[in-house]
Amino acid sequence: MDIAAALNKYLLSQSTVVAIVGDRIYPMKSPVDCEYPLIVYQEISDIPYHAMGQDASIYSPRFQVSVFAQSYSSAKNVSSAVKSSLRDATGTWGGVSGVTVDRCLFELETERVDLGDDDTNTLYFVSQDYIIWYR
Repeated sequence: MDIAAALNKYLLSQSTVVAIVGDRIYPMKSPVDCEYPLIVYQEISDIPYHAMGQDASIYSPRFQVSVFAQSYSSAKNVSSAVKSSLRDATGTWGGVSGVTVDRCLFELETERVDLGDDDTNTLYFVSQDYIIWYR
């Protein structure tokens, strides 16, 4: 299992997250005309480590986890649940054939708003970056 799939399964196993967004957790982009709030995640970077003729067996990609909601309070509520679930998380993500995560480090958080065509189409975004150290 790759780390992106393991992240998805891990988030879907977190009751505080699922209680708010259900199974609306998507890689790269959300479907058209979807229900909010929802989560979209993507790998931002993955810098390989090299060690004298062979690659190291530990990895640390940066993932961005973004919350999209129709109110600021909803976006903050979901992002708080995500942060509580991911910050300093360890263990095997994704079940028996999953990925061994040594540590998930919270890096930063940004907020944005898209006013759309009028006030009825406003979307609030909270994006968080994490470095996931895994083997």
